[in-house]
Amino acid sequence: MDKVSSNKKLWDRKVPAELVIFIMFVTTWITYNGKGLVATIPLVIIIPLVLRLFYENGLLIVVTAFISSISIGMIKDDLGYGMLLIPAIVLAAFSGVMTAKGIKNEDKKKRIIFTGIGVAAIILTYINYIEMWGDPVSYLKAKSSIQAYIDKTYEGQLEIEGMKRSFLKMSGYYAEVVQKENVRNRSRIYYDDNSSIMDHYHDETSGNMMEEVTRLLTSLVINQTDLTDYDISLYAKVEVPLAKYELHDSFSGDEPINVDVQLQPNFSWKRKAHEEIKTKVYIDKEAFAEDAFKVITVLQNAGYLYKEVRIYYYLQDGNTTYEVILKDGETVNSFQELNEYVQKVNYSK
Repeated sequence: MDKVSSNKKLWDRKVPAELVIFIMFVTTWITYNGKGLVATIPLVIIIPLVLRLFYENGLLIVVTAFISSISIGMIKDDLGYGMLLIPAIVLAAFSGVMTAKGIKNEDKKKRIIFTGIGVAAIILTYINYIEMWGDPVSYLKAKSSIQAYIDKTYEGQLEIEGMKRSFLKMSGYYAEVVQKENVRNRSRIYYDDNSSIMDHYHDETSGNMMEEVTRLLTSLVINQTDLTDYDISLYAKVEVPLAKYELHDSFSGDEPINVDVQLQPNFSWKRKAHEEIKTKVYIDKEAFAEDAFKVITVLQNAGYLYKEVRIYYYLQDGNTTYEVILKDGETVNSFQELNEYVQKVNYSK
């Protein structure tokens, strides 16, 4: 039996169309979801190649990949995300089909041409596939690095629930992490292609506490002075140590706070439609110091440890401020004392 006859006998093992459609739908589903180590293996290239070897209609394979992608996007209600994936999935399936068509072709010249086109398409498609889904080696490296970071930083408090490719920058991965003792505490830890770790779990923990303290201090100032939420813009930054708090813990008050208060017209949630609000204008340092002292008094009475408190007001030129800065827990007990701290600063220089 010659080589051509042997190959023909191998390809004669036909696969039913229904099975081809089912296999391609499952392959597309796995690729679309993009989860775990399996997602880094280009099944959407490999499976169409193998199917085309045993099934004549390559168009059915590619069309099934296309229709499956759209259907899965509609099922998951994220066709916007699908618009990014569908072309990649279809091109990957096409490259596999084209390569198999070349391998099966009995004409030597056509076999070389189609196989060459198919292999070139696979190379280009796989480069794109790596950008979108990654590869097994980088995936395992990322997972190992994130696990080592968790073990060192959180000492068993967190565990990896799943790993995904970071699609925002088409580089790196992120681990979905969950606290072992409280599954409601879940977030992400990122690993980029430069081997850098970005701890979103900690950032979210810090962010929750900063938002909590900001809301509390703003409320205290508004309730204990004649200033309104239109008159001030207050922001608190909390220096939260790694792994000391759980994701949804309230701030303990143990860490120092930086507070930034701008005495400038601000958006007011309490302002009614078409309600006129008088804008405060500080014509001199003394007028500014009077309201600044009200704010500082409230902050001091709140009992937090302040690393820095900065209160400022931009004059009409937009470059000059009246401002007062207290550092490392400094306190003032009177308007006259605070007035000595007030500076006029020009930021245009």
